[in-house]
Amino acid sequence: MRQWILSLAAFALVASPAFAGGVKVGDKAPGFDGIPAIMGDQDTSLSLSDVKEDVVVVVFLANHCPAVVATEDRFIDLANSYKGKSVKVVGLSVTAAPGQKEIDDLAAIKKKVKEKGYNFAYGYDESQKIGKAYGAVVTPHCFVLDKERVVRYIGAPDNNVFDEKAVTKTYLKDAVDALLAGKDVPTDSSKAVGCGIHYVNGK
Repeated sequence: MRQWILSLAAFALVASPAFAGGVKVGDKAPGFDGIPAIMGDQDTSLSLSDVKEDVVVVVFLANHCPAVVATEDRFIDLANSYKGKSVKVVGLSVTAAPGQKEIDDLAAIKKKVKEKGYNFAYGYDESQKIGKAYGAVVTPHCFVLDKERVVRYIGAPDNNVFDEKAVTKTYLKDAVDALLAGKDVPTDSSKAVGCGIHYVNGK
């Protein structure tokens, strides 16, 4: 089992392609509008301009990805831990590769949300425009936006995607806590580790 996990981790590391474009820390976050999504058992849509919370966590996900399966409980816990605070977690899938799309599209997302109990809105952008605009290269890939919707953190949720018990640095949570406290983010970027996102019409 351990060898299997290590093999997955090795695959994930080599599946993180360079991406020409996307945002950097300090850039204004790209907007998105009317993305079909699921929240609980309700159909909804996602628009960045509609979000009123001070901090937004945008996470690119894919149901088929072992790295997402390994971290999804952490994203659920993250959303729970900021309940009642001015934090919004948004999940987005941009998968469009043959053989994966049907696992990651809106119908599959609805099933995943119900089965796993996702407690945050999870949307699907078939056009992949959001992923390209942000520069998402793997799943999970996290982007934290401040009140002015400036990007303040980009990268992994923590320093051990495949083994939560081995986590010693919680980059994502630290970034959110810092912004809520009006402080500088202690670590503003890290290497995103996960399954490479295939962009159908190139990068």
